Amino acid sequence: MLTPKNASTTLQKLAGDRAWLVKCIGKFAHLISASLLLSVSIVSHAQPLAKLRQQYEALNPLVVQIDFAQMIQQWSTRVSGKQFDALIALDEQLQGYQLPEDSSVCSKLELSSLQAELSTQLLAHQLMLRQSDTFDFNGSIAKLAERRQWYELLTRMWIGEVSRGTVLTPEQLFQMGSENFSQAIAELRAIDRSQTKHDAKKLTTDDEILQGYYAKERIVAKNLAQWFGASKPIEPLSIARSTMGPEFLAPAYYDAALGRFYFHNLDKYYHSAQMDFLYLHEGLPGHHLQAQWAEKYGYCENLARPSTMVFAEGWAAYIERYGEELGLYQDPESLYYALKWRSLRAMRTMVDVGIHVYGWSDEKVRSFWLARFPEGEDMLEAALIRIKRWPMQVNTYVVGQQRILERLHHEKSVDPNFSIAEFHQNILSMSRLPISALEHYHTFKRQVKNTHSSSDARHTKL
Repeated sequence: MLTPKNASTTLQKLAGDRAWLVKCIGKFAHLISASLLLSVSIVSHAQPLAKLRQQYEALNPLVVQIDFAQMIQQWSTRVSGKQFDALIALDEQLQGYQLPEDSSVCSKLELSSLQAELSTQLLAHQLMLRQSDTFDFNGSIAKLAERRQWYELLTRMWIGEVSRGTVLTPEQLFQMGSENFSQAIAELRAIDRSQTKHDAKKLTTDDEILQGYYAKERIVAKNLAQWFGASKPIEPLSIARSTMGPEFLAPAYYDAALGRFYFHNLDKYYHSAQMDFLYLHEGLPGHHLQAQWAEKYGYCENLARPSTMVFAEGWAAYIERYGEELGLYQDPESLYYALKWRSLRAMRTMVDVGIHVYGWSDEKVRSFWLARFPEGEDMLEAALIRIKRWPMQVNTYVVGQQRILERLHHEKSVDPNFSIAEFHQNILSMSRLPISALEHYHTFKRQVKNTHSSSDARHTKL
């Protein structure tokens, strides 16, 4: 490293020692040559991977959809033995491909993602080709032949690579749901609702609802930097009433293409107590901040595929825990509602496994639910319909949140200078990647800290 102290000595050598100078020039030329050879080597390895990705995309792979019955109907028109053979041939090429040892973490993630996607496509085609022409799905995967393979397929497609590169088993999912439910329901039942400032308001007009949400946006904006770091330019959030009909079984959703949070009323009235957690989840620092940040400042800009749903829903569920720190949950009723939904999500994970793997009947679901979660009786029937129509989707919230919390607890335990704001910004920048990218957290963090030329993480060489 050249410093003011040794600069004059270096200049004297350059001026007075010609032999030393020629020697240095020779070494410098050698380094440049070696560097160019290394660059060519890296390109020669990277190019085949890019071509393999292009070949895969050209096969028009099957895409997961939220409605299982509709998804299978669409797939049935596209699956063929010829397509399956093409996937097998591509898989054989991929099996023989290896990255150089000094490859970036982004290249490694790209390779592992392509491998996982291809193996998932092979499983999907195998299952579809073995099905009869009359595929009869009546709300329970457990009634299909090869139910565990179908459930594994949905786990791969909705959750992706989790648990250190392996696919979560139904038993692991059920256990995760059970543990999360025990924690959430204990916090729920500890709330003293006698201190509620007012009865939950029942809003009826769009103007009332919009004014309420934009008021919450102003509160959160004042407290965001302390917990989520210095702001960077992002597009503003817009809020509107949902255009979905009553068959849509969620209280809100976010459209990343429009940067818009849609509130969706599942009842005759719109209950104000739900607005705190829904704003956090769909707006800032939830889906809107994550989508905008990942698009503008995310790591691995050229990674071919965006994140699976598990990172998106996991983040949005995770940040609901910061409602009080961000100035919301001032009314116990709002906190109660948030914890009720956290309990609901964990309960849904257990029920999803119960219905689609263990073959639970509707009556079994109702008895299991009410014995453990009587506070959620009003949510039971809607959840039951949703899980039967949208298998696996409900598990993304619990799994993604769990993985982020695991990383948070680990970083706190090993870093004496841990910064929650820095942690959150790193997670946001990683959130367009597969959830398995969390295992490379330190690599991303170290590389970004060593980068001084740009504050834009997309340009960091990883």
